[in-house]
Amino acid sequence: MRDVVLVVSAFAVVAMLAVITYQNHRRFQRPMLTTAYQAVTLANEAVFHGRLDHPGSDHSVLRHAFSIRTELDPRTQHQRYMH
Repeated sequence: MRDVVLVVSAFAVVAMLAVITYQNHRRFQRPMLTTAYQAVTLANEAVFHGRLDHPGSDHSVLRHAFSIRTELDPRTQHQRYMH
């Protein structure tokens, strides 16, 4: 009986270590960026575009950031895009 408890405990420890290793590997994996500029959505749903430095880290930096907004042209009633 003691041997069974020992084997089950060892299996549980190995399984927990495998899960922790898998989660850490996914956390620190850098995202694949295929374009020069990326879009970043903030918690307040604001969207900014720019060049992302240090992607996948805890402190990513968005450089050359800009935002695009739409306005209705009062004369033509068409939408126009503004920086």
